[in-house]
Amino acid sequence: MKKGWFIFWLAIGLCLSLPHACSASINSFESADRYLSQTLLPNISVDSQFISDTEADNVVIPSLTDSVPDPNTFPLYGAAPTQDPNIVQIEIYSSAEKANGERQDERWLIDVVEKFNQQRQKLSSGEVIQVGIRNIPSGLGAQILAARKGKPAGYTPANSLWLELLKAEGLPMQTITPALAPNQAIFALQPQVYQEIAQGGEVTFDRLVDAILAGKIKVGYANPYIASSALNFCTPCFGDRQVMLKMANL
Repeated sequence: MKKGWFIFWLAIGLCLSLPHACSASINSFESADRYLSQTLLPNISVDSQFISDTEADNVVIPSLTDSVPDPNTFPLYGAAPTQDPNIVQIEIYSSAEKANGERQDERWLIDVVEKFNQQRQKLSSGEVIQVGIRNIPSGLGAQILAARKGKPAGYTPANSLWLELLKAEGLPMQTITPALAPNQAIFALQPQVYQEIAQGGEVTFDRLVDAILAGKIKVGYANPYIASSALNFCTPCFGDRQVMLKMANL
């Protein structure tokens, strides 16, 4: 039954997107696959263009104020802002691995906040304290703060390096606790690459970074503007070049 519906909607999609596809006989998975592989895919071309380091260095990066998104577009859990004078709403930016309301295994900080809000604790002045957690990736949260487009009461990224970046941008930060939960970055290598590096001795992160900087191997990594793992990787690269790591370096 599911296969039949898939074939039906695939045929409808082809007819809507490519009217001439309706002239072909597409009435089964096999005929749809044959049409895609023999008629459509051969007409698709792929081109690769490499940008030199010189060109990349000359790219004009827009200011953070112009490029960062509005923090209010990210999901907020717990207490929402209110005009009630008897309530003090405290907003915290949190990385997704502990403040993702869509997944049960990544929402433990939201659960903590909701239990706290139920207690309706008060300030000495009598106002009720209510906390909201906004799910924002660590790097985007740092950019929003650096651009002064958001002023949360707290910020809990996935890595303390984001705090160092904000300090370099001139934002005063007071660390309440160094970590809420253990977290570490992982670097995975293909077996043949590992064996090549191992020929010169023990495979360590320092030797891996040296091989990358020397152009011996190429790596793919996440966006250091957003991902803590990518920022972790970029930090020693800038450190070796004795460059102060700031938002602009990313």
